[in-house]
Amino acid sequence: LGAITGQAHDITETLVGTTSNLVIAVNTGRGYYYPDAGALTEITDVDYPYNIAGQTVTGTFVHLDGYAFRMTTSGRIYNSDLNSLSSWSATSFLNAQMYADQGIGLSRYKNYIVAFGRETTEFFKNVGNSTGSPLQRENELFIRIGAVGYTSITQLEDTIAWVASSATGSHSVYIMENTKPKRISTDEI
Repeated sequence: LGAITGQAHDITETLVGTTSNLVIAVNTGRGYYYPDAGALTEITDVDYPYNIAGQTVTGTFVHLDGYAFRMTTSGRIYNSDLNSLSSWSATSFLNAQMYADQGIGLSRYKNYIVAFGRETTEFFKNVGNSTGSPLQRENELFIRIGAVGYTSITQLEDTIAWVASSATGSHSVYIMENTKPKRISTDEI
């Protein structure tokens, strides 16, 4: 399909208008998209988080309501412009910040963007803000466990499974059940 710089670690799919696009997350933080019957294109907008000084991209792309989202290790959640993969705006981000925490990665659970930190998990919903990020934090859904790394988070149909980490350093395997974490690993595991 074309050449990328780095190694692809995730490929997601989304619609831009009525055009299906593959969206490629690369280990360097770069992002690419491949529209149906189009050409592989790197996201080069100066406001894409990979291109912002001081930000390190982590995890994969997550898509919701015509936006593409990407997280940084500082806990910022950046979003593309509506119905675009190539255009990103300077003010289109917000911080996962219920607790000071390292950003690990994003996932989607039903109509929520789920932001995993090292020791925390926060939920965000599209409320259609006209400026900045379209997302708003759902404070009552905050969870005080995080994820060990972005490769430990996986989407399984309509739920999320992940290897969780806590402030005490313990690890367990969880699934998301009605926005609540359910531990599925035994003490021995």
